[in-house]
Amino acid sequence: MSGTLLSGVGPREGVPHGKLKRGVLVAELPEPVRKIHAPKIEDNPSLHKVVEDVNLNNHKDIAKMFDIVIWAPVSKEWSLKKLQGAIMQRLKLNLESTAGIEENAWRIFEELKGKKCLILVDENFDLIDLHEVMGIHDNLESEVVLASRLRDIYKDMEADELINVKPFSHHEAFNMFKEKVGWSIYFPGIKPVAELVVRECGGLPLLIDRVARTFRKKERNVSLWRDALNNLRRWENTQGMNEVLEFLRFCYDNLDSDAKKVCFLYGALYLEEYYIYIDYLLECWRAEGFIPTDESIHDKNAFRDARDKGHAILDYLINVSLLESSEKRKCVKMNKVLRDMALKISSIIGDSKFLAKPCEGLEEPPNHEEWKQATRIYLMDNELFVSLEEFSAVIDSSKQSWDKIVETIATEVASLEKLTSLQFCFPKVDCLEIFVTTSPAWKKGSCLTFQFAVDDHDSTCFQILKSFDYPSYNRLTLVNNEGVNPVISKVLMETHAFVLINHKGASRLSDFGTENMENMLVCLIERCDEIETIINAGKHLTLTKCPELKKIFYNGVIQQLLELQHLRIEECHQIEEIIMQSENIELESSSLPRLKTLVLLDLPKLRSIWVNDSLKWPSLQSIQISMCDRLKRLPFNIVNATKLRFIEGQQTWWEELVWEDDAVKQRLQPIFHP
Repeated sequence: MSGTLLSGVGPREGVPHGKLKRGVLVAELPEPVRKIHAPKIEDNPSLHKVVEDVNLNNHKDIAKMFDIVIWAPVSKEWSLKKLQGAIMQRLKLNLESTAGIEENAWRIFEELKGKKCLILVDENFDLIDLHEVMGIHDNLESEVVLASRLRDIYKDMEADELINVKPFSHHEAFNMFKEKVGWSIYFPGIKPVAELVVRECGGLPLLIDRVARTFRKKERNVSLWRDALNNLRRWENTQGMNEVLEFLRFCYDNLDSDAKKVCFLYGALYLEEYYIYIDYLLECWRAEGFIPTDESIHDKNAFRDARDKGHAILDYLINVSLLESSEKRKCVKMNKVLRDMALKISSIIGDSKFLAKPCEGLEEPPNHEEWKQATRIYLMDNELFVSLEEFSAVIDSSKQSWDKIVETIATEVASLEKLTSLQFCFPKVDCLEIFVTTSPAWKKGSCLTFQFAVDDHDSTCFQILKSFDYPSYNRLTLVNNEGVNPVISKVLMETHAFVLINHKGASRLSDFGTENMENMLVCLIERCDEIETIINAGKHLTLTKCPELKKIFYNGVIQQLLELQHLRIEECHQIEEIIMQSENIELESSSLPRLKTLVLLDLPKLRSIWVNDSLKWPSLQSIQISMCDRLKRLPFNIVNATKLRFIEGQQTWWEELVWEDDAVKQRLQPIFHP
């Protein structure tokens, strides 16, 4: 006996649709036999409807091929005896309750002996031994057609051919719906609604049939049609929907792991029938933590292991027809009805509630309750962008990919009139200038808070700034830039935190204009080889890897640093004095009144913080000093730095310090920590 599987999974394999090796199906079935494409997920109504609508046994062309057609549905609670009963009923044989499996198989075999038989096994979920059921094994005159959503079934049952059956096209679906509903569909105003109704059915014949029965009762009342359409979209009060939902929920519940379930539900975030790149989807699953990981696997193999497990889950979901792969198997998509079902399921699962409204023409955000309840949100391809108040662009690890799209995005962002908060990475100063000169939000001044980076693809500076206690500061980061552009000066006027990394063409911080730094509270300078002096540093000043930096505070500027609270200097190998004696001859004892922390790291030429102990250091609380071997004196006595509670340094350095008075050492010894 030969076999053919009609399956809603994978690409078409074997012979073209409608042709079988032994001629069971012809290329074009004659009327009135309907050639039907079965859906991917359902109780396989392709076979069901053919048998239900047309008596194949009485059709002249089918009658020439076969003496009898047997449709044998295999329910979820199937058994060999139930299957035998369905076959015996078709053969008009009495089913004796006391008869065993072997006796029933013998009776079926005897009845079919010498006859050509077409057996349609529908809703097939499990391996079935047809010889055990019917007593037929080598009957080459008969044919078996298996209908299943599980691709492995046809392999286990050694079917000859696999035919991939697809949902109806919209044209086919509408024609079926029209036939079921009748002439009322041509009444003015009905047809446009009917088109939308058919679209909601996702090309599934069983659902089209059930829904059409409901809408047939609405007759020619357009209002009733529209109301029923709204109910259909909400899966409410529509005959047939519960039946379909029950079956689809069975498919979901039948998934054998939580990972498979959540990966399937995740697909509902995307638009129905939208092709999702497999590589992208697998990475999303991994990033979301859906794919279980093996802690024993070394880091370098962890990514590959996660990808392999992701492919296994994906292949399973395709195999059971919950996802559909593209012809080249680079993408997958989800049927509309399946997506609706997945969203329905997610709405009743506590930790997987989705807010998915892509391509719905939304101009206003969803209400607060929807936002509050959702664990994942997908609102792409709506009209919400113009209403955005906060926008954060997270850059890709690939600089090249970001640069290809950033100018377009920057132009779009500049058009946001309601923008109040923006975090954005510009590839060059010119791109920043476009935003500053065209953005209505920027022109409003203090209404916009921002974190800007120019040519920053490392994100190091953002990590450093996150350590500060003021996340609401307006921040400007310049990386790998040159000179002083007027637009930078303009942005600096609104900036609280200024970061300068690997900058060329500026020898002094004041080159950016001291008048533009009145609002600056934080300053970080790193790897700026040409910077020689610093002025106007705000509350925080960090200097790192500036090999030419020699002067920090010059020409009495230190007298103006009334707000400086935190000073950190690291790997600046030319610095000899923190406060230069020659530049601050008449330094007042109340200088640096708010300085709380002082960190000096790897300054091999440093020999002095301040030349003597004349400063009061009224707010200083902690000092950290490391790899500053030439620093032999500390600017303290027995009465100044009254709030100092912590000194950290190397033990050898501490022991080599020179003290004007042993009482000072005795005072500071308890707060020293090596």
